[in-house]
Amino acid sequence: MKAIKLTLLFYFSVSTGMAQKTKPAILIKVDSTVLKAYGLRFQGNQVYYRLSPSAKMQMMRLHRVEISRIKYADGREEMITIKLLPLPVLRSAYTQLIKEPPGSTQKANKGHQPDRIYKKDKSIIECKIIDITPTEIKYVVITDHSQRVRSIRQKEIERIEQNTVKDSARVVGEMPQRTPAKEPEKNRSPVRVEAHRLAQKQDAPQKQTEEVTMQRKIPKSDYAYSTYILGIEASQMLAIGGSQWADERKGLGLKMAIGGLVQYTKRLNRTIGFVAEVGFTEWASEYRFSRETDLLYVYSVGLSRASVRIGSKLYVGKAFYVLPKAHIEGLRLRQGGYDGKSVAAPDRIQSTIYWGGSGAFGYEHRVGSKVMVDASIGYNYIAKPLPLLDYAYPPNEVLHLISLRVGFGLISYRTPNR
Repeated sequence: MKAIKLTLLFYFSVSTGMAQKTKPAILIKVDSTVLKAYGLRFQGNQVYYRLSPSAKMQMMRLHRVEISRIKYADGREEMITIKLLPLPVLRSAYTQLIKEPPGSTQKANKGHQPDRIYKKDKSIIECKIIDITPTEIKYVVITDHSQRVRSIRQKEIERIEQNTVKDSARVVGEMPQRTPAKEPEKNRSPVRVEAHRLAQKQDAPQKQTEEVTMQRKIPKSDYAYSTYILGIEASQMLAIGGSQWADERKGLGLKMAIGGLVQYTKRLNRTIGFVAEVGFTEWASEYRFSRETDLLYVYSVGLSRASVRIGSKLYVGKAFYVLPKAHIEGLRLRQGGYDGKSVAAPDRIQSTIYWGGSGAFGYEHRVGSKVMVDASIGYNYIAKPLPLLDYAYPPNEVLHLISLRVGFGLISYRTPNR
């Protein structure tokens, strides 16, 4: 009998020791989930534990920030992460008692809607915006369970709509005009009061910063701007259809000239823009006839051309364009000569107005955000004089020109309304 009692006492002692040894610790997570943890140990910012006292059970892992506090088997309690208390529940209770004005439900529901990114290709991304920079926006797609952070460039975006505002800021902004008496300060928990004040201090500057940032992040449109170009134009006269202008034996022998131009361009959208320009070019040639050292005769010719041109730029892609134009040309022809012994005779001057047209192919290159370089090559057809202004003596043939131009100017953007 005594042996049986000793055996029972030994078994009871061993069972009690094993029970005390395998007693679990209690993990309370930030989201209020309670876990029983066996074999609890810390390693850096990670907490390892098992859900069963068996040593064969797989070890689980949690980050320290996911744990609110730990209750150990010996009764000790340790705070790991202190979570900011929410706003007083009293607000939501009062809003249920007050009749909400029309439209307040829509405002309240808007806070639960996702952010939206409207792209230029008319597609929409529903997401939560993480960060906004001058070049890109980082976001997380709502339907992506992996919560992978993605990014999109600013120039692909037409506009954005942010709906995920802090709850505290949204509630303060949507409180109705009639508010019940506030809860007495003495009845409110000091921790809740301090948490409420801290939330107001954090959310107010953050909301202001967000609004200011959104104003700065409106991108300039790549297809809505004006340019003011000052350039040079090299023109080569072609002996096509007649010999009065370019032929050295039968005509005036006018070849190449360098001129200048001022151009204004208004680009409306991706495909079209309008152009107005004023240009000036002057040709000159001189022939000297001599015998040995004696100068027999000198013949000189000068042709001045002032033109006003309007046209439309048809863009191919972002920077290449085709430019057809209509011209009104004012021509002034000067002819003079003298021999080696006589006094020079007065120059013969003819002024008239021509009409014509041209076509060019060019390229626009931006240097930074304010400077534009424009280069083009084109063909000019300047027709015979207008019938009412025609003169009785030549030259009155058409002009055929090949022109090469390079211009530099400034860009003025038109910010679209959003």
